[in-house]
Amino acid sequence: MKIAKQLFKEFWFPLTLSSIWVLYNIYGGDSSQKWENVQKNISIFGGSFFLFSWLLSQFFRVQKQIKVDDNFKALDTRFEESLKKFDEIIAHISGGDSFPYFQISTINNENNVGLLMAINEGEHPLYDVTARIVDLQKFKQIKNNLTFDSISHCDTNVDVGNLIPSHAAMIQKWQIENDMEQSYNVFFTARNGSFAQLIRLKKINNEWVSAIKVMDKDKKILHEQIDLKYPRDINDAVEWGE
Repeated sequence: MKIAKQLFKEFWFPLTLSSIWVLYNIYGGDSSQKWENVQKNISIFGGSFFLFSWLLSQFFRVQKQIKVDDNFKALDTRFEESLKKFDEIIAHISGGDSFPYFQISTINNENNVGLLMAINEGEHPLYDVTARIVDLQKFKQIKNNLTFDSISHCDTNVDVGNLIPSHAAMIQKWQIENDMEQSYNVFFTARNGSFAQLIRLKKINNEWVSAIKVMDKDKKILHEQIDLKYPRDINDAVEWGE
């Protein structure tokens, strides 16, 4: 039954046109020869039926192709949306493009004690964040005699934990041991990778100012934050002394 319906759907139009064309040839010509050449009329019917069927089939083919193309475009759109949602889920689980860094804030200019703050710069949570803070002044003193104990004397390990997106967390009090300047290199690990940070502090007119630079594992700069009063060289650049 379905086959019959489909055949009728596809061939009723060319059958009708072919019949009209044959009738036109029969009744539109010499009335004395209407039925004399039956073979000719059958040939006319067959040729016209084939032509109209072919034209109609091309119409259905193009219509079907357009529908298929539209379906593929819709599938591509849904697939891209699904990929974006999947990537967003993965980024939410791993940390995505977010990265951590430290800031030593509210430093008391008399006793040089501030607050060590961990900041999540990004739109996704950071998980399992740990940091190793290297005191470069101490490291210079022992760099020619590196032992486990001497290196441990230069390092401070901090278990930061998880960080909410675009938020800061107070970690601990932080003592700046040198009176006029202090340099730290910080090495972070998190679920989404590793990062390095340079912290440079100088005391200018009895006020601590800082310069911060954060990089990924490929040393691509992710963030810079430099106080206006922080000293610069003749090229207006910070001397990081990495």
